[in-house]
Amino acid sequence: MVVTNGQEITLPTDKEIIVVGREDPVSQIFPEVDLTPHGGETGGVSRQHAQINHQNDLWSITDLNSTNYTRVDGNRIQPNTPTAIHSGTRLQFGKVEVIFYT
Repeated sequence: MVVTNGQEITLPTDKEIIVVGREDPVSQIFPEVDLTPHGGETGGVSRQHAQINHQNDLWSITDLNSTNYTRVDGNRIQPNTPTAIHSGTRLQFGKVEVIFYT
């Protein structure tokens, strides 16, 4: 994934489920993709905001009932409902925007 400021975020390649959010050591929450360094806290990213699923070369994203929503290509997705994504999809976690690349 590439954050709109040009920084690259590498997704783990050994997992089918990748949680996106922001780290909170007090609550012992450590998502696979921590958006804290990319403006996650001020950008309204929940600790466990969404999950990206990778299975059989298919990708999807599921909002984990986040406070500030997940958007796919500008459209808010419903919580707990997987939504297909592909290379070039624009994802927003709160106000933090990334472009998803495979």
